Amino acid sequence: MQVLGRPEEFDIGYLAGLVDGEGCIYASYRKTGSRTFPCLRIFGISKPIIDGAGKIMGVNTCARRDHGEHKGWYVAAQDRKAVDVISLIAPYLTDPSKSCRALTILKVSDATVSIPGRHPSSSIFAHCPPPVKLHAREEMIRSDHVVDVRGAGERPAETSMSFGQQSIQILKPLVLSEMSVLDKGWLCGMVDGEGYVHIRYRSDRDSMYPRLRLFVKSRQIINMVARLMGVNPYARRSYGKLLGWYASVSHKQALRILRLIAPHLLDPSKKGRSQKIIETFGDVGTIHSRLDTFEFFKDCPPPSRIRKSGSIISGS
Repeated sequence: MQVLGRPEEFDIGYLAGLVDGEGCIYASYRKTGSRTFPCLRIFGISKPIIDGAGKIMGVNTCARRDHGEHKGWYVAAQDRKAVDVISLIAPYLTDPSKSCRALTILKVSDATVSIPGRHPSSSIFAHCPPPVKLHAREEMIRSDHVVDVRGAGERPAETSMSFGQQSIQILKPLVLSEMSVLDKGWLCGMVDGEGYVHIRYRSDRDSMYPRLRLFVKSRQIINMVARLMGVNPYARRSYGKLLGWYASVSHKQALRILRLIAPHLLDPSKKGRSQKIIETFGDVGTIHSRLDTFEFFKDCPPPSRIRKSGSIISGS
């Protein structure tokens, strides 16, 4: 493969991470021939990220508009192309819903890569865990839940999830030197899609330090992110309501992670911010300064999404 000048294993991991965070696996109906075929779609606001995903998948980037208003960019694979891409990333998807959907597509697709008749996604994937994109919920450990313990730097050849059941993963911390090329690619894809690179100021010490933070709605995904970064995941709540899960690294640990992924990030803002942090902090986790995030990164490309007062607005 090496379409982006990186090892094929890294690109597969990157695409799996991006699909875990921003992808959608579903079935679509075509009147011609009356058949239902598989689809894989990735949507994002940052065009360089979607362009990179399109090169790996072998498809073109398209603009998404709503009543003429530009909303972002997407790439989509259908029929045989979708099955080919899904077969590459299915063993490495962490989100239970998307992993189940990917495996289902590989099982039900026949030689013509479609099934006769009209079959909505809700019926084809009825046995799969529901998507968690729209809402997060507490996951209770039950005796019938599957426990997935992964070795350091390894990915399972097959998912251990049982259809129709939630999967609770117990993951051991991973030493950075033991991280596989595929896991580095997966983490890089997750940071490109869901990560936030910034600095924080401590008034009591008049100093600032770097931080990398990822927030998602899926506990299984954040468990894997936390394991790869060597930290614990935490629940994010607002007035007692569970919003999702996050994991973050700061100080020297953030520098070590950023050195691993910075050369491979496709988002111009996150790549520029990572390089700025590495150049400024070097091997020191804290420096004395009163600069805030926007002042510190004023020479970097602006982020495609800017968080302000709990909301998200488009960056200029």
